[in-house]
Amino acid sequence: PLWNPHEAFGIPLLAQQMYGALHPVSVAMAFIVPDAGMDTFIVLYVALAAAGATVAARQLGTSWTAATVAGFAYGASGYVLSMTSVIHYLGGASTAPFVVAAFLAIAQRHRHGVLLASLSVGASALAGEPQWLIVSVVLGGALVLARRGRDGVAPLVISIVIGGALGSLQLLSGWAYFRESQRAAGVALEERTVWTLFPGRLFELLAPGIFVGLPGAPAPAAYAAAAPNLRYGIPFVSSIFIGLFTFGVGVLAIRRNALALTLTFGAGIALWLSLGPIAGADLVARHIPVWGAFRYPEKLIGPFTLCVAWLAALGADRLQDEGAPRRFAVVCGCLLVAALIFGLTVIARP
Repeated sequence: PLWNPHEAFGIPLLAQQMYGALHPVSVAMAFIVPDAGMDTFIVLYVALAAAGATVAARQLGTSWTAATVAGFAYGASGYVLSMTSVIHYLGGASTAPFVVAAFLAIAQRHRHGVLLASLSVGASALAGEPQWLIVSVVLGGALVLARRGRDGVAPLVISIVIGGALGSLQLLSGWAYFRESQRAAGVALEERTVWTLFPGRLFELLAPGIFVGLPGAPAPAAYAAAAPNLRYGIPFVSSIFIGLFTFGVGVLAIRRNALALTLTFGAGIALWLSLGPIAGADLVARHIPVWGAFRYPEKLIGPFTLCVAWLAALGADRLQDEGAPRRFAVVCGCLLVAALIFGLTVIARP
């Protein structure tokens, strides 16, 4: 079980990470339904992504109704559904919300906060998706510090250390394998640029399928206009759709409190990183140990989506409590007009 003879000339199984073989869902399913196909895992992971976003939204102090908004916005987002073809990325995306939720438990001084955070960090490490692990730990840690300040540092560090130890089999073997791989020599600029989120696609955050197309109705010409460095014919993330309602209600949460400000800042950083060399993010990212070896900047639209979903939950409560339908309508209208102008400009460009 530690060796995969069916790829290349034989490669380590666990060390390559992409199988996520030791993720709690994989282990549980191996005993419960050992003959299950990938469809079972896909459904479970998508459901977990929605559930995790909902649980974390509740930890942010939102109502169940608003938390459900976050769960649906994230679980049904273009990013999560795009990752149904790459199981370990989907596993990472579905586990990350639970990591943040557990860290928020630490922020609220929950008596089992450290235990929950340690287990969630370990599960994220075993998902085989180190980039989501880093993002969820950094975002969750920022939320803890925003709520508790210096008092949250000790439980935060303890949780990360214990969680890393729980996932050490995956992390250590993956690190050993990484040093033997091509990525250890660095990722070429061309490779980082090809898998970058091109600004022309940002219109798709509100309008699904505009550039990439929908099943049975591809839009290659529009995508070529949005992504001038087109090489493979398809993007890494086939859809980045989040939705007008999610953005509109999310804007209402900005500057509401320290947690909302942290999520807003996190969303901005994630979007900037997803634009890679185009926005200058590569000048910083490529010099960061481990992070510089990642070659799919477009994947950072996932953390951006998650932050926006939680802002939507906070904004939904504000919309309900303060009764701001006119402000919400104005925000949605402005977003729609701006998106239409931007999209038409990109599509009409020769």
